[in-house]
Amino acid sequence: MFTGARSAGPRSARAWTPGAPEARRLYHRHRSTLVIQLGVLASLSQARQNKANADTVDRPLGPVLDFMRLMWAINHGLDRASRGMQAQFGVTGPQRLVLRIVGSFPGLSAGDLARTLHVHPSTLTGILQRLESRGLLRRLTDPADARRVQLEVTTRGKRMTVPAVGTVESAIKRLMSAWTEAELSVTRRTLAAIAEELDGSPTGQRAKRTK
Repeated sequence: MFTGARSAGPRSARAWTPGAPEARRLYHRHRSTLVIQLGVLASLSQARQNKANADTVDRPLGPVLDFMRLMWAINHGLDRASRGMQAQFGVTGPQRLVLRIVGSFPGLSAGDLARTLHVHPSTLTGILQRLESRGLLRRLTDPADARRVQLEVTTRGKRMTVPAVGTVESAIKRLMSAWTEAELSVTRRTLAAIAEELDGSPTGQRAKRTK
């Protein structure tokens, strides 16, 4: 999920994300580590499953299906955590992520933000509109270029970005604190490669065209 910006400004995913061959090489070389790390992430979703569901976790699925099972569990956990954040804090996981990134790099344009998050600009349109309508985010004209609109978090929006228990990032930070730098590097590079592979797949390309 969510990186790519530096103090000098956001950079493209192409600058650091490995392609499909690299993803396969990383997977085969570090498979055991990745399965452990993804399993820990997946536990965010699996912790509340009942015993009947838990009994199916150890079925021999093979490496590909086992990997996909873990990814699916992570996706499910993120969705559930996001709904919980909306109920508790008033913003979803993606909305809070946008507020935190814009708050860290004031003056980003919508295009800059999309490149930072590695998504199509149209994906952010609804999120930005909802945040702006609620007074959490505002758009300002760039004084150096009237055609460019900058994003800025409002005072009210900043109150939504303070560290808090119950957010997705607090759970991820807690898990990452137990990982070594090598484990984090391998996991991050592999997840980035998977994201790019899915984005470049026929399904990913069709999704882009239909947005």
